[in-house]
Amino acid sequence: MISLADKDSSKSNNFGSIRLALASLVILSHSPVLIDGNSSREILINIFGTISFGELAVDGFFIVSGFLIAKSFCDSSLSEYFVKRIVRIYPGFLVCFALCAFILAPVVVGATALMPATVIAGFAEAVRLRPPLAAGGFANIAYPDMNGSLWTIAYEFRCYVIAAVCGLLGLYRSRGKWIFLAITAILLALNTSGLAAGINLPIPTIIGEFGKATRLTGLFFSGTCFFLFRDHVPFPKWGGILSFAFLIAGLSLPPLAELAVATFGAYLIFWIAYAIPVGQLEAFTRKQDLSYGIYLYAWPIQNSFIYWFGIQNHLLLSAITLVIAAAMASLSWRFVEKPAQDAMRSFRSSGPRKTLRDVA
Repeated sequence: MISLADKDSSKSNNFGSIRLALASLVILSHSPVLIDGNSSREILINIFGTISFGELAVDGFFIVSGFLIAKSFCDSSLSEYFVKRIVRIYPGFLVCFALCAFILAPVVVGATALMPATVIAGFAEAVRLRPPLAAGGFANIAYPDMNGSLWTIAYEFRCYVIAAVCGLLGLYRSRGKWIFLAITAILLALNTSGLAAGINLPIPTIIGEFGKATRLTGLFFSGTCFFLFRDHVPFPKWGGILSFAFLIAGLSLPPLAELAVATFGAYLIFWIAYAIPVGQLEAFTRKQDLSYGIYLYAWPIQNSFIYWFGIQNHLLLSAITLVIAAAMASLSWRFVEKPAQDAMRSFRSSGPRKTLRDVA
């Protein structure tokens, strides 16, 4: 039977389209919540009563990252791996942070947003991949944060570091990957049982909030497990239909919703990535990867339209935001993200290099 490994050997996939769809779902989910201050009009919550489209999309992002980052680690030298990860995350993030903190915030909050102490603190937050904080923010609306979506970026980068540590410890090797699978199961169990959310560490740690770290790292590890065990993952034509059915069933059960996404949802993602023929949208995403930029810019665009124009129709807000965020993402890709990646490639050694593929 055809396995995921057989499909993964081809460069033909739909990951770009999947990421673009996930970024769009975040917008669709956030619009009613940002307008109302609650999830009473959030579409997926109204259907299943378990998780939102935004949570589902973030879960999907981390699952895809877990798979692709493990592959990147095995195909790169250690230094190249970290350079790639830094170049992929930081340039776009820093520009978005600066626009929110030093252009949007002064307009919304006032000149206090540009006081020296505030600017210095802002740079410190940016280096740590934390959202921009502006006292007052979008005053008198439900979620006044300048850019509340950015909280996931630090967790994403931590997962990159953890992925490298796991690889260096041999957890991607033939025997070590079973230990990695056990660790993943523990993380998913902690999240599913609710134990992780109830653990409050007494002091701030580099892992962030324990509950969030457990949830997102577990999802990231789930994607990695699909990569490590790709030879053992069957890929029949009916696999997507079956996984979708089990995902829908799991989403209907509050205790199992996140676990269903981490397992059946993950399988469905990879089935869509490899089983569905590549179309024009995927060809476009390979020229311009807009998903990261859309995710970065959507929140401040949504809040701006709520703050200045009082939009109450969440579908209209989603449509407006998607168009403008896509335009901002295109500018970010053309003038920030792609130039940074091109610069990285130009400095890469043209000679033979040792990769870590033998650890997979």
